[in-house]
Amino acid sequence: MTQKGDEFMFSWMRNLGRGWLYTGFLVITLLPMLYPMAFPVEVTPTTRGMHGAIETLRPGDVVLYSAEFSADMSAELFPGYVAVFEHIMQMPGVKVVLMATSTDGPMFNQKLLETANLGDRKYGEDVVHLGFLPGGESALAAFCQDVHKTFPQDYNGTPVSQLPLMEKVRKATDLALIINDSAGGLGPLGWIRQAHTTYGVKVATILGQDLALSALPYVESNQLAGLLAGLRGAAEYEKLMGFVGRGTAGMGAQSWAAMYFLAILLVANIGYFGTKHEANKRAAGPGTCDNGGVPL
Repeated sequence: MTQKGDEFMFSWMRNLGRGWLYTGFLVITLLPMLYPMAFPVEVTPTTRGMHGAIETLRPGDVVLYSAEFSADMSAELFPGYVAVFEHIMQMPGVKVVLMATSTDGPMFNQKLLETANLGDRKYGEDVVHLGFLPGGESALAAFCQDVHKTFPQDYNGTPVSQLPLMEKVRKATDLALIINDSAGGLGPLGWIRQAHTTYGVKVATILGQDLALSALPYVESNQLAGLLAGLRGAAEYEKLMGFVGRGTAGMGAQSWAAMYFLAILLVANIGYFGTKHEANKRAAGPGTCDNGGVPL
């Protein structure tokens, strides 16, 4: 390539327009979401713990599914919420009561019921959505003592006394497992204190990557039966279940985006140092060699 060609190439690499950068980023992240590809991922013991807690459920067991995250954290936390729920739906005869301790939680619970494969389960008999529970940890304590008093009606306004499943669920000891998906706030600690410590109910949790490390001591002390850590945890769980879902797609998009930014940094630096090298060659003049401008 000629000197002018080199200069043009390096200049183009250094000054690539923002529009092209944003377009490349859009494509590189959108394609893995539309056409998910499983990246190699090692399943952690905490994820296996969550899987094992679901596998031990027996027909007639009731799982409390609690959402404590908002829309801004849904990209990281909802995929795991979906993956674990799909697993529960595959367990014969296992029933689920959904509730939320965040204001956005009922929306995600309703979305879960509308999009998940419930099989032959019927609302009111096998699945119930209670809605939002305000009040923090004191409300959790009240819930564990008397579910019907805390939730006199479900999310749709139906009295819980008219729902066959709720006849079996009156206090915390009627639950086989509590799964909390949290972006902060009380997190799993409220359920550990009020349900596990007081009533001996098994608790598992789904947390963002930033909170997962703080929950590890509770896993090691068997106060948490399992833990999914953010989007990666969702991808690990999907691997255990043998399907490609939101977690795998999200991890693919993150991985491709990281490689894309590394490639941009490489191209920009090649352009910068290449342009600088060509400028030094011009400054050296024809009577010098290419050794930093030292005369022959």
